[in-house]
Amino acid sequence: MPDNEVAAVLGGMVDLHVHSGPNPFPREFDHVEGALDAERLGMAAMLVKSHHHNTVMDLLAMRDSLLGVKVQVFGGIALNSQNGGLNPFAVDRCLKMGGKVIWFPTISSHAHLCHAAHDEEVARHFQPRGMMQSEEVSVFGADGEESLTC
Repeated sequence: MPDNEVAAVLGGMVDLHVHSGPNPFPREFDHVEGALDAERLGMAAMLVKSHHHNTVMDLLAMRDSLLGVKVQVFGGIALNSQNGGLNPFAVDRCLKMGGKVIWFPTISSHAHLCHAAHDEEVARHFQPRGMMQSEEVSVFGADGEESLTC
């Protein structure tokens, strides 16, 4: 499909789930390249996500490279064990530095870890570069339903 046809479909859209780099996982493009491609397609904005770190810091470091790009680029933080889990300090820092989204645990969720425990390929995929396995981060309180089993 030629770019003008794609732009007609994507014009003004916002991509709420962009896994660009830098990232512990290998990525095809970085946040700036993603923004430039989104601009080429006439998109309005994109939200960059990492399971391992606060992407607002990436965007602040890339601020000069993003100057003049028409697409708005936003970041946030996933509350996985790598970021301290349900860490109010990490949330506060992210939001006060311009973050727009806080995700509950993804690769540290009970469901994800159970799936990884039964699928070696999934487990390996979510441990890039030999990094430590995520620890479970529960969104339930001590009096909640902690009887979940794999």
